[in-house]
Amino acid sequence: MPTQLAKNFRAELNTLHTELFALPQSLADTPWRVGGWTRKQIVGHLLDSAANNRQRFVRAKTGASGWNCPMPNRRSVVIGSSSYSSLSNRRAAGSVGNS
Repeated sequence: MPTQLAKNFRAELNTLHTELFALPQSLADTPWRVGGWTRKQIVGHLLDSAANNRQRFVRAKTGASGWNCPMPNRRSVVIGSSSYSSLSNRRAAGSVGNS
């Protein structure tokens, strides 16, 4: 049975999911600042970072070789090579709150 903390976390994810779906496409595609990432790219970066960090913890715990390999530090190149900019809001937000 989930703890209250887990229930609260799930509720927050569901709220975020709803808000991301409601975000107008024009706003999601607007850079946060001049020359910066769009809101959609920021969300994509956070999702990628969370997935990569989880993999690092799993590798460290299991003793898998290469867990401490340096990750790319050129984030603009990495985020630029992703497809977050070309996804619709519905598609980009699809994985948030539904895992």
